Amino acid sequence: VKQMNTMKLYTAEWCGPCKGVKQWLATQSYDIEYVDIDKLEERPVWLRSVPTLDADGKQYLGVGIREYLEGL
Repeated sequence: VKQMNTMKLYTAEWCGPCKGVKQWLATQSYDIEYVDIDKLEERPVWLRSVPTLDADGKQYLGVGIREYLEGL
């Protein structure tokens, strides 16, 4: 497992791209907490779309998620 702070991936059941990111992440060894935005009482103000990865206070969207993680 790659060591760093826990990252959060904001997703939704109805989100097609989220499913693709989750499938790819299932083949990786990152410490990621999955957050279903439809189950949140309050969403972060910076959250505009899913999938969004929050890592060390920075947000990565869509294909940027994979690019960021592969660069670790």
